[in-house]
Amino acid sequence: MAAIEPNPWFRVLPPELMNEPPFNGALTGPINMPPRDAAPIAYFYLLFSIDLIKEFVKQTNRYAKNLCNETIRQTRRFSRKKQWQKEGKLTIPEFKGFLAVFFNMGLIRKVSIEEYWNKHSPSQSTPCFRNILKFLHLVDTKKLPKRNDPAYRPSQRFKPLLDFVNRKFLRFYNPRRELSVDESLVGTKGKTSMLQYIPSKRSRFGVKFWMLVESVTGYVLQMDVYHGKRFDPTPAGTLQGTNVVMNLMKSSNLLGKGFHVFADSFFASLNLAKKLLRERTYLTGTMRKNRPMPQMIKNARPQAGNAVYSRQRQTMLCRFRDHNRKKPVTLVSTFYNAINTINGKPRVIGAYNTFMGGVDLSDQMIGATK
Repeated sequence: MAAIEPNPWFRVLPPELMNEPPFNGALTGPINMPPRDAAPIAYFYLLFSIDLIKEFVKQTNRYAKNLCNETIRQTRRFSRKKQWQKEGKLTIPEFKGFLAVFFNMGLIRKVSIEEYWNKHSPSQSTPCFRNILKFLHLVDTKKLPKRNDPAYRPSQRFKPLLDFVNRKFLRFYNPRRELSVDESLVGTKGKTSMLQYIPSKRSRFGVKFWMLVESVTGYVLQMDVYHGKRFDPTPAGTLQGTNVVMNLMKSSNLLGKGFHVFADSFFASLNLAKKLLRERTYLTGTMRKNRPMPQMIKNARPQAGNAVYSRQRQTMLCRFRDHNRKKPVTLVSTFYNAINTINGKPRVIGAYNTFMGGVDLSDQMIGATK
């Protein structure tokens, strides 16, 4: 005799009783804020502190000095290195001015970088803008592993900055229950092994980041860079999406508090749902048809406007076909029950459409600063 599954899947009919899990998150919203009458710059220093600025200035001057000394014989007469040596070290006020103009470039569009500085006549003691761009550093590159070193990581030059802002994100904000996970592409024309191609993004070529954000506001809670298959291989027998979500939630210390994660079909699976549920964290997301699921859902062909529900303890699957779509969509949720709204659509569909756009909001904010 075939073994009987201890917790089999079974069909459920709406409406199920509403049973919303408790949420133990702290009071949501900004925390550890400056006084209400503080200057706007005080809020900028929350995520880009004076200590970070000092480290940029220190490492930039160190890098520029070493590079000029090492290549002094090969340096041409009108090289930027010569200009840097004559003008002296970068100072904190100069770096603040550099940041001000750099951010302003996202608001005022000009033909070239030089156009932002055409009214600026630098004195003999002020490093020019293009020199700062050339020598800008945050870490001592001599101490970094080389490409043939097993410890080498393509992101090692900017990883300290990423770690710094990740620590700051949750220091100043308590998120609401609903979170969303997705990918974001930061466009670049540079040559790097991390370069990815995503045709659906605004910048089709760039460096991919995994993002955990608050769904309603798009506030970034945690982000991690994707180094590519060579440096970020997926362990055998696991899904990449599952690893990404679990790592983001662990890094942000949000597991076990009743948060609700929304994710698209790249991340969502029954495996991820069960792992999060063990950590008292809930999942709602769309599922690809090739992911493991019971046959009663995989083979279901609901009529337009109808849904088929299935449940295994706290995990619910829903297969729904909209009037405007030829193919049905499958969703998994450990939070919602089989309930239809007034217009006949599953409640889980409306929730997914509402809370899955968090990363898109953060992309719009990032794009506005470019």
